[in-house]
Amino acid sequence: GLNELGHGPACAFSIAASYVSMVYALSDVSGAHFNPAVSLALLLSGRDARFTKWKAACFAGAQLVGGLMAGGTYHMIYLKKDE
Repeated sequence: GLNELGHGPACAFSIAASYVSMVYALSDVSGAHFNPAVSLALLLSGRDARFTKWKAACFAGAQLVGGLMAGGTYHMIYLKKDE
């Protein structure tokens, strides 16, 4: 966030590095489902029979709610200072 706001030259690299770190750190816990695209890909690939449509919908819903909450938190911390 801050690297992007500062228009730094390494925006994409910093975002990718943080995502890769999360995947390595938490893949054993969550299966690295950090966005709905990952959940949808796993469902469509059929690689895990235990990952049902219902479970995919729950994962996607939780991911979307988490994203909205993160956006709200970011807004409260950084953008309210300008008001």
